[in-house]
Amino acid sequence: MRPTPLLACALLLGCAPDLDVKASRIVQTRVVAVRATPAEARPGESVSWEALVLSPLPDTSATKIDWAMCSSPRNPSDSITVAMACFAAADPTPGSMAVVTAIAGAQGASAKASIPSDACRKIGPEVPQTSETGAAQRPPDADITGGYQLPIRLVLTDPTGTDVSFDRQRVHCNLASAPAAAAREYAERYVFNVNPSIVALELGGTSAAVDGSARFGVPAGSRVPMRIQWPPEAKETYVLFDPVARAIAERSENLETAWFTNGGEFERDRTTPDGDSTVTSNELILDPGVTQPVTVWIVLRDDRGGVGSTRLTIEPL
Repeated sequence: MRPTPLLACALLLGCAPDLDVKASRIVQTRVVAVRATPAEARPGESVSWEALVLSPLPDTSATKIDWAMCSSPRNPSDSITVAMACFAAADPTPGSMAVVTAIAGAQGASAKASIPSDACRKIGPEVPQTSETGAAQRPPDADITGGYQLPIRLVLTDPTGTDVSFDRQRVHCNLASAPAAAAREYAERYVFNVNPSIVALELGGTSAAVDGSARFGVPAGSRVPMRIQWPPEAKETYVLFDPVARAIAERSENLETAWFTNGGEFERDRTTPDGDSTVTSNELILDPGVTQPVTVWIVLRDDRGGVGSTRLTIEPL
């Protein structure tokens, strides 16, 4: 039996990447990040999503994205980072009880919907001890930051092919298996995640605007140092429940930067700051034969799902 298109994509996610093409080089239209507003939400709250779509094509008017929400938690037996059930066909019926439901009213790279009111019973710590069929089940494990994630599926199609990607919307759930004192402390001290922001950008030592309007003339084939900066408060402190100590612990977010371009590649696909530094650097390597304007995209992430980004345009000389 031939796999369905989505299942085929699921199988592809488990394959080794093409080592001849760096992740920073955009050779096919794809979604590399989704910024949620707010970055963390309670069940029942409305969230807006904006996909960052990168393409080697000058015209992306033919790009189409189908958005869907998945209410299935990842099982330990799943070989990928989301449940295999999340690759099922989406049910377009509003209010459907299906595992995967289409997000109605999505417009291209933008979508908006309410987090299901029972999200913490589906993908969080309030999962019933038995399923609807009577089978024993246990709540899914929290992620490394102590939170729970609702998969948002994006299926992108355009002349360069099909791209299936997932955003992991952070859903705020109460502690379900912690001592009462720890649960109260968690509720009192927890601060919802906020998206980080990029406040400064430099190319070759020259400052650039971070609103996407920056344009630079650079000789083709050049190696160009780049650097970004974020405010100190972008690295947030948060609390989580430590299941081993059975107590509330405090942690600081980790920040990571991903770099992309459609006219070359970066020395490193991803960079992290040194210690508590608020800057990170990389080197862009422009293709020697490039003649068309080149776009550079930079994505800053925190490990609770927050996203910030900027872009600039390079005119090859």
